[in-house]
Amino acid sequence: MIAVPLAAGLLLGDPAAAAAALRPEGTVPAPEPASGKMPADHGTRLLLTLLYPHIQAELKRCYKDTKHPEVQFAPFLSGASSIVKMEYESSGINLTLLVHPYVGPHLTVGEDELDFRIDNIGQVTALGCRHLRDYPLPWNYAVTPGNDRVLANGLIPESPAVCDGRTVIAGH
Repeated sequence: MIAVPLAAGLLLGDPAAAAAALRPEGTVPAPEPASGKMPADHGTRLLLTLLYPHIQAELKRCYKDTKHPEVQFAPFLSGASSIVKMEYESSGINLTLLVHPYVGPHLTVGEDELDFRIDNIGQVTALGCRHLRDYPLPWNYAVTPGNDRVLANGLIPESPAVCDGRTVIAGH
């Protein structure tokens, strides 16, 4: 019977005792973060982590015809994204996210707003993206349109350079 220990824990202001009353016998509580408290934005990070495949797919679609078609998104990077707007309707949730996609070693390439619709059964639909701004990149990542000397990792080789065991000749 868990009602008495649960009530006692709640009435005495002991959340650990209340949580222990809800745990099945013989189980171990989940580890707590080092600070003992959940971060203030834990709901945001949880949502971004669950939406990661949809966010990444939308960024790929939005950046496919740009000089950085292989951008990445990391929900765990502090400040890399945020929830701009969340509207609840009877048929689902409309969500607008502000994201900062990156290339290479986490070099931010831009700032974008992504719109999603999450229906009441969890189906996620991308509604579109708005590119708000570009960020300058170091010279070795600043790909110009028409430059065919870009390596798979986004770098522009100096001429001549060796990449993956092959010699890359400038302009070839």
